[in-house]
Amino acid sequence: MIIKRSDRYAVRTYHVGRQVWVGTYRTLKEAREAERTALVQKRPTRDETIKDFAERWLRDFKRPRASTNRHNGYMVKPLVSELGHLRLADVTRRQAREWALRHRYSVPVVRAMFNDALNEECVTTNPFANLRLDQSRGRKDLNVISHAELDALGDQP
Repeated sequence: MIIKRSDRYAVRTYHVGRQVWVGTYRTLKEAREAERTALVQKRPTRDETIKDFAERWLRDFKRPRASTNRHNGYMVKPLVSELGHLRLADVTRRQAREWALRHRYSVPVVRAMFNDALNEECVTTNPFANLRLDQSRGRKDLNVISHAELDALGDQP
């Protein structure tokens, strides 16, 4: 909706029954362009907090195995305790990265939770996707002993 105010034009739109202020513009052309951009912009459809969605996710998005569901419950607890008060859509990539650096073990589960939130249109992007965290090298640096060394160890009294 465009409203003329003195020599300027104000723009506001409505999303999920709520008024969203877009801005004030000098020309009608600028105001129409801003309104058009605001109307096509993808927005989250819900205002759920992380805590609320995590509870719903554990209840409604169950995985086939009970052990996986139990594990997921343990892994989202640190996120809920630190960022549970925030809306899902308000989590920035910077906050996600800072949290992920402190809780690397929980990142895959939290990423899956945000993917389900993305599919439910609760968020427009997954802030935990593509964080480019250093990966574990696993067993790559292990030095395996040779058969001769193993035999020599076996021959010792």
